[in-house]
Amino acid sequence: MRTPFGSFESSFELDTPDYLLAHSQRAVVPRDPGGPHGKRIRVTLGGNLSWTLRVQAYATGRVSSADWQRYTIVVLNWYDFPNGQWNPTSVSATITFRGVQAQFTFPVGMTTLWFVVHVLQSPSLITEGPTGGTQLQGL
Repeated sequence: MRTPFGSFESSFELDTPDYLLAHSQRAVVPRDPGGPHGKRIRVTLGGNLSWTLRVQAYATGRVSSADWQRYTIVVLNWYDFPNGQWNPTSVSATITFRGVQAQFTFPVGMTTLWFVVHVLQSPSLITEGPTGGTQLQGL
């Protein structure tokens, strides 16, 4: 590349922290012009495979209290070497929010889930499920 200061070669490689930053940045962008940025909310993990997931959760408010908030869960599944052998393995989890549950299988790598909810209170996020699987509980 040629610049006013001379020539230089540059190269870079994106790795996991770069992708995590990109996904998290998207989660905190205001939904409305002049609206509030997303705030990180509490996350807890449980279950026999909880060590394979890295989770961040965000709540993004709205300008009008009549509009629904956006919730974002950014999940990194790094379970790619079970038993010391290269074998990318998905991890199933139950996401629970206000008594409603959804099963989701997180592939190895980064996954971002968004949903919007009319919020009356601020609940918690991730705990162990009854079957020993990882359970993501209501934001």
